[in-house]
Amino acid sequence: MQDSPIQEKILYKTHQHPIVLFFDVFKAMIILLPICLAIGFFYWILGWILIFIVLLWLTFFYNYFFRSRSFIIVSNKQIAMKVRNWFFSAYKMTLSYHQIKDTAYSKNNFFHFLFNFWTFFARSSPWEWDFSANYLKYVEQFFNLINYIYSLPQEERDKLQPIENLKIFTYKKVLSKDQTIAQEIQNLLSIIWIKEVILLDKKDKKFIFENEEDRNHWVYEAINREATLCATHDSDFRNADAPIVHKIWEKVIFPWISFHEIQQKNVISASPGIAVHKYLSSKFKNLDKDDATLIIWFDVN
Repeated sequence: MQDSPIQEKILYKTHQHPIVLFFDVFKAMIILLPICLAIGFFYWILGWILIFIVLLWLTFFYNYFFRSRSFIIVSNKQIAMKVRNWFFSAYKMTLSYHQIKDTAYSKNNFFHFLFNFWTFFARSSPWEWDFSANYLKYVEQFFNLINYIYSLPQEERDKLQPIENLKIFTYKKVLSKDQTIAQEIQNLLSIIWIKEVILLDKKDKKFIFENEEDRNHWVYEAINREATLCATHDSDFRNADAPIVHKIWEKVIFPWISFHEIQQKNVISASPGIAVHKYLSSKFKNLDKDDATLIIWFDVN
């Protein structure tokens, strides 16, 4: 008998920061006050005070009503936003964890830092932000929470328990060596120019050591690092972080190049020589004739 699928479970649910309600009412007060003063000038003072109070309460309950029915929801399967901003206006946005390419948050002034709120972003395509939640309270902790859940395999997400107080959420995911390597492989695959990525084993490193060109010295360094990856990329790959060829007098050497997309220790990349490239090419399924191989290695933090 097959196991029944895990149902979606809400891990965290929140509204916009309550300061938004205050600002909405304050803005309404600025608009209503001159109107009520004009009414009081032509009629009687008690009348404009009563009208002002009634309109202010109506404004408060109007904004409170729709705020209470708008949520940011974090589940074991996705993040979702449900918004009601009028009686006949509503929308919902969702983003599954496997669709997320990167995340960010924004705090832009003194009040954002004082009250710890503003905007969370999650992107699922290389070109634009696909998911954004504005006026989000505890935005830093929310950002940490999403990245923590995103780093887990789905079976681990399904085991998570609801989080009652995001304000004290300070968990920093500590990954094993294998998990870190797997995460960096996924990180590389999210780059639009990268097509395939593999982890090189001892046999591969032995071949590189025996067959790489002497002038390509830094490829030899890959043999002694904790993680050595090989990636394929197309001809549109971004410019290298530094010059890829150095000429010292009559001698040409190929230096190591940093690779800023990987946030580990001692990250180095280098292009292999022809013999090693041909050897590595046989390990990939979708290598076109104009594609290149790139060796990337690092020490696990």
